[in-house]
Amino acid sequence: REIPKMANLGWRPLSPLRHREVQPGHVIKYFTRYIWRHPASARGTLPKHRWRMPMVGRLDDPNASPMSLFFYPADSFTKTHAEASGKLGQSKGYIGKTRVEISRGLSGARASTPELLSWGEGPGMSVTKNLVVGSSSGFVVNLELVGVGYKAEAFPDENKLSLRLGFSHSIDLPLRQDNGVSYKVIEPQLLQVYGLNYQQVHQAAANVRKLRKPEPYKGKGVRFQFEHVYRKAAKKDK
Repeated sequence: REIPKMANLGWRPLSPLRHREVQPGHVIKYFTRYIWRHPASARGTLPKHRWRMPMVGRLDDPNASPMSLFFYPADSFTKTHAEASGKLGQSKGYIGKTRVEISRGLSGARASTPELLSWGEGPGMSVTKNLVVGSSSGFVVNLELVGVGYKAEAFPDENKLSLRLGFSHSIDLPLRQDNGVSYKVIEPQLLQVYGLNYQQVHQAAANVRKLRKPEPYKGKGVRFQFEHVYRKAAKKDK
């Protein structure tokens, strides 16, 4: 039967009974959110993301460096963290609530290349890729020091990086940070930031750039390598 209109509110409750004839589509639209599903039921659907991992678990190359990838908590179908272990070390990251599965072909070319399948939204797949790449080869960001007298100098015995950026004093930073990020002086005006974690390496490089951002008139300052700096015309006296 039809629900009478509400006198004062001017709207009717969100219910399938407001329709004169209840259709199957109404049940799917309004009641699907209340249906409990087993966490493993997503395996019956196609994965959101796929990634071939040639550097993980190579079976046909005895000289390949060992590489491992773990997802946890182990007692749950929904994973929240990932950990990659390679020749450079271990790296961990938060991947959100994601269901993952690692598959490998039984024969042929796919037998030596595992494939990572992921169900769910969010940055889980990209974070996992960064963990694997960081543990196997690492991440590097180069910084250029542009300006007269601008230079970087490393003191490994004191674990100190000294930067001369046009101030009356030098800026000292730890050469090797606690989070695994390190600095390397390639040239007096070329500084390299490297580490295993993608976010931490780029954040450390951004912090160094923030010390002396490139100015638009002469381009002096700290910039990323191959970074385009917007230039302005010099101010002219009237």
